[in-house]
Amino acid sequence: MSTKPKILICDDNESIHDDFRFTLGFSEAQQEKRELSSKLSSLINEIDGDQSENTQANNDSVEYELHFAKQGEEAMLKVVEAETQNAPYSLIFMDVRMPPGIDGIQTIKLLRKDYPHLEFVICTAFSDYNWEEIAKELGHTDKVLFVPKPFDPTAIKQIALSQTIKFALNQENQAYSNKLETMVEKRTEQLKQQLEEIKNMQETLVNQEKLASLGTMTAGIAHELKNPLHFISNFSDSILNIIQEVNENIKTTTDQEDLNELTELMFTTSKKIKEHAARANSIIESMLIHSRGEGIVDETENINNIINKYLNLAYVSARSLHSNFHCQNILNLDTEIKDSAFVIQDMGRVFINILSNSYYSMSEKAKQAKDFKPRLEVNTKHCEDAFEVIIKDNGEGISDEKLKHIFDPFYTTKPTGVGTGLGLSISYDIITNQHQGSMICKSQPGEWTEFTLRLPYLNHLQKRNVA
Repeated sequence: MSTKPKILICDDNESIHDDFRFTLGFSEAQQEKRELSSKLSSLINEIDGDQSENTQANNDSVEYELHFAKQGEEAMLKVVEAETQNAPYSLIFMDVRMPPGIDGIQTIKLLRKDYPHLEFVICTAFSDYNWEEIAKELGHTDKVLFVPKPFDPTAIKQIALSQTIKFALNQENQAYSNKLETMVEKRTEQLKQQLEEIKNMQETLVNQEKLASLGTMTAGIAHELKNPLHFISNFSDSILNIIQEVNENIKTTTDQEDLNELTELMFTTSKKIKEHAARANSIIESMLIHSRGEGIVDETENINNIINKYLNLAYVSARSLHSNFHCQNILNLDTEIKDSAFVIQDMGRVFINILSNSYYSMSEKAKQAKDFKPRLEVNTKHCEDAFEVIIKDNGEGISDEKLKHIFDPFYTTKPTGVGTGLGLSISYDIITNQHQGSMICKSQPGEWTEFTLRLPYLNHLQKRNVA
């Protein structure tokens, strides 16, 4: 103990105060004895050549700071003052009978309500309370001891020493506990900030992945849009020519058959314009859906329709990225599959990611094998309360070691700079978390890779943004 323990003696008998002063006090004679013992010990150490300190003389007696009160109310005031000054009493000796004020048991009971850490020793010569009654009033606790009067000075010294040490250890433990709690709170706050930073970083990386996947389709989309727009332009010229011819025939002939033929041709041409305009609009809508970042909106749709739409986009994109690339796309779509709830733009991202990887793998294999014929199979299957989508390519395949990490964030089998490592990770999250399904990958290196998506039929999706 680095400081002198404070002890409060509460007793209405002044002679009891003197007894405690004699038993626990540190008189001038004791101080002189202590100093003399210390000097003698130092002299012996010098003679023996022992440089270590001999602390035995210093610990023959423990020095206490004694305070006194004659009534329970006075003791309570002293305790409150000590606690306010952050210098609490290490031990309180409490008499029971202290008329005319409240007795010691009630004083302890009141003090323990606000200061449960205090240590008490009940000292009394009267049996106003038996131990059962004391326990009933104060509860079973190790904070209260009982010593009958007249007390043995040696016993009082031992109790004072053990209880003040106990109090000091409890205070140290509490201080250490508070320090740990503060450290935990500080560390928790730091972890919260780091988690928020990680979430922000993740959101940024996911958005970059979305832009990257969108960028890979740009050339293909431009090529795909060029065809219907070319047809629309040509058919529009045809319509103008037909109208001009109709006007001339009206002026020069009354042959109804010729007019009917021109009218029919105009109708057919207009229909072609509408079809190709719808095709261009569909491509633009798919591209916009794929690039959107707003909140989730689930729609009821058939998975076969989603596959048809995004397979075409992915294939056109692959052909624009990989020169002279051609692939046999085989669709086996189960017509028994029912409509289900989807976030269509996110499901589209799943198929774009998987199909783009398949086309890339087959294009790389085609560079090495001249007789290689790329082949992609997409099968759907109705399974009572769920359905399956199986996508299989005959590309380079994936080794068993790499297959273990295929859905890990930032893991990619592509060369540095080609893949971000987020596409399949995001796809897995969309399937398993957002659409409550499963996604597995099997592969035979050098032969094939197969993705199996199993999805339950849903009426509604949980609102969460996988993004």
